[in-house]
Amino acid sequence: MDCISPAIWECPRALPLPRSLARPRVWQNRFALLAQRHKRRSQNRSDLNRLQADNQILVTQTLGKRADNAACPALFTLARDGSKSVRIAAIKSLAEIGDDSAVPVLERLMDDSDSEISKAAQESLASMPGRSADEAVLKMFSSNQTDRRLMALDLISRR
Repeated sequence: MDCISPAIWECPRALPLPRSLARPRVWQNRFALLAQRHKRRSQNRSDLNRLQADNQILVTQTLGKRADNAACPALFTLARDGSKSVRIAAIKSLAEIGDDSAVPVLERLMDDSDSEISKAAQESLASMPGRSADEAVLKMFSSNQTDRRLMALDLISRR
């Protein structure tokens, strides 16, 4: 043991770099691929927003049937900002995908001023599988607000 000091710069011998760090081209290629993926995802979101409402509904339903988690960010945007029918379709598609990241979005949408949107979010949360959906419903049940607790009781009965 030549190097006992905790500070690496005091070590008399230079430590070899791992092979992947020794080749900067590899890292440049990895970062380029990540940037391309991010660019494609953001383009997909903007492309979806450019469609007409009836086509947006068809695409969101198709994404829900495919159950692809990569579609969730685009569906989150449509569920918050789309027209009423598109929002409802996106909310239902989120339930079909069943990804845990949709639970907080559905919780926020249950408080929407539009009763149809909040009802669709409740139904979607009731049909969502997984522990995070169960925890969200139990958290609602322990709320101090009576209407929130009644909503949680209704969700529990449907799960």
